[in-house]
Amino acid sequence: MANISFRLNKGKKITDFDKSYSIYIRITSGRGKDYNCSLGIKVKADDWSTKKERIKNRANLTQRDKHNKILDNITSYLADFSLELKNTSSHEYIIRVKEVLSH
Repeated sequence: MANISFRLNKGKKITDFDKSYSIYIRITSGRGKDYNCSLGIKVKADDWSTKKERIKNRANLTQRDKHNKILDNITSYLADFSLELKNTSSHEYIIRVKEVLSH
């Protein structure tokens, strides 16, 4: 089964918590199957929960529910989809994940 995680700034150390960073998805499944991709969603580091991997519940964030729902949907879909990918090559795996994320 694939491991799916969301993080800011490709997981690099964040020094400016007032700056907006892209949310990246990281999908790993076994050796050599590791894929990182920006989701095109930006959020301030101070508004991101690293523990929950979601945007924090704050009243001033108008798109929070919409963006968190997108993250939930991606997680659900890829969890179901990951069993199908278990025995694919790394190259085919990346192509299939890109297809899923582009929809």
